[in-house]
Amino acid sequence: MIGGHVLAISSKLRSTSAVMAWLSLFGAAFLAVFVPVAFLAPTELVHDGGLILKIEAALPNGMAVTTAIPLLWRAMALAVSAVPTALMIGVLIELWRLFKGFAGGSVFDGGVLSHFRRAATLLFWSVLAGIPAQAAIFYAMGQAKGQFWLGYMWTGFEPVYLFAAGVLLVITRVMVEAQRLAEENAKFV
Repeated sequence: MIGGHVLAISSKLRSTSAVMAWLSLFGAAFLAVFVPVAFLAPTELVHDGGLILKIEAALPNGMAVTTAIPLLWRAMALAVSAVPTALMIGVLIELWRLFKGFAGGSVFDGGVLSHFRRAATLLFWSVLAGIPAQAAIFYAMGQAKGQFWLGYMWTGFEPVYLFAAGVLLVITRVMVEAQRLAEENAKFV
């Protein structure tokens, strides 16, 4: 809606947005369940960046990772991971709201754009929070019996993620300005 006029949007945009809304909501729920399981009950199937597999390779035959890494250390790793994970869940919830708005026909109204801006901001902070969290997670999860790990996994994608989040922040500001100009122009028509 711009200047009190409802915009006609394509059925393809509506249906794609509805699918993306549900995928975003599923992703938020998945992270909320999967991340605690990954830390509290790690296995070779549930691991963070291959660290669990490396620990398993160094354990005596038959020793489970849950036995090797004390629950306290796994819980501390989960607590450290909670900050970037909560921020990412916030991103997905904001995307759910954004896509739900698109599916409902709201493309340029202020509420929908505020969801986009919040999603971009949360994504930026999630990436920033995840960088130092990795070292603490590696330390906590590296406390297997008879081992000591201190490390950091730099994938090289961190700067790319930060740049992408920054681009999204700028795009949201451009869209807000475009909405303001469109509403201003609609007053003169």
